[in-house]
Amino acid sequence: MTAERLRTTATPLRAVRLAQGKPQGATAKKASMSAAQLSRIEHGKQGLSIPTLYKLALALELKGLAKSLRPYVVTIEGSRD
Repeated sequence: MTAERLRTTATPLRAVRLAQGKPQGATAKKASMSAAQLSRIEHGKQGLSIPTLYKLALALELKGLAKSLRPYVVTIEGSRD
């Protein structure tokens, strides 16, 4: 993924989190990741997998996005989440 593509995905996630007034640490914890990882994602320094984007959608209460991603998320046991 190019740096530009990373930024175009990450910046809206950060904007949503800030608009909701959610702290980065609390959002990261709810999405089962470190605050450092969320920071790298938000600043376009780390890519996003579909499962990671799904977790962030849930943490940010983006129900439509989460619903769209859910069929593509597989749990560790191999069943759909």
